[in-house]
Amino acid sequence: MILRMVRIACFSIAALAIGFFGLSLFFSDLGTGESLSSRFVTAAILYFVVGFIIGFFNPGIWMLAGLVAWGGVVLGLLGLTRAGDASLSFLMVTLSIGPALLGGFLASFTAKKLSHRKSS
Repeated sequence: MILRMVRIACFSIAALAIGFFGLSLFFSDLGTGESLSSRFVTAAILYFVVGFIIGFFNPGIWMLAGLVAWGGVVLGLLGLTRAGDASLSFLMVTLSIGPALLGGFLASFTAKKLSHRKSS
């Protein structure tokens, strides 16, 4: 029980720390030759992969994978409250939380199938 709580705490801290990379992806200026769509794809891949890792090692609480998307969600929600481009802010929120939760769910499903197969 204590080992499970320590593992959850470690993955939560790691998810919040990795969320800073997502925050910097959305907060920093575009580089030379970089487009906004490539930045969104890079962030979505990052969120999916980290969400998958978190969901695989914590299949019972795969929703923990959503923590990694905190940076994009916060910036997107701030953009929605301002009188700016609401569609871009909504896209930022969607491309942050969506891939993270999808990766966590798919990894949870995969981990449960693998553990079921091992026990058979």
